[in-house]
Amino acid sequence: MQPENDFLGEKIHLINYAISETDSVYHDVAQLLSISDSELGILYVLRYEGKSIKLKDLVALTGACKQTINSAVRKMEKAGSVALTPADGKNKLVSLTEKGEALAGRTADKLIETERLVFSGWSKKDVDEYLRLSEKYLREFKNEVKNMKTRKNDL
Repeated sequence: MQPENDFLGEKIHLINYAISETDSVYHDVAQLLSISDSELGILYVLRYEGKSIKLKDLVALTGACKQTINSAVRKMEKAGSVALTPADGKNKLVSLTEKGEALAGRTADKLIETERLVFSGWSKKDVDEYLRLSEKYLREFKNEVKNMKTRKNDL
C-alpha cells in the first residue's frame, strides 16, 4: 500500500528513512573502528551493563538475533576479548577480559563519546522528548506486531 499525497504516509516514510540512516551511521562507525556491527553492539552493552551480563540478556539488549550474537561472542571469546562462564542453569555470563576492556576503550567508548557529544548540544527537554516519543513508538509498534501475529494465527 503506497498512499499518494498522504501526510501520514510521507511522515512514516521519513521516519523509516531516518531509522535506516541511523543504522547506516552506526555501521559506518563500526567499519571506521575496524570491528563488526555485532561486536560493537556487544561491547557497547557491556560498557553500560557492567562487568558481566547473561548471554540471553545481551541478545535482548543488542537487538540483534540470537544466532548473530552467539557467533560474535564465540569469535570474541576465541580472540580473547570476552570470557564465557556458567551462570544459573543453562545461562552463561559474558564478561570483558583485560584485552576486551582495551578493545572497548578503542571502540565502544569512542561511540559513546560521540553520542554524548551530539546529545550535549540538545536541551534536556529535547532529549527527554526524543526518548519519550521513541519509547512510545516502540511500545505501540511492538503491540501492533503482536496483534498482527495473533491475527495471522487466527487465519
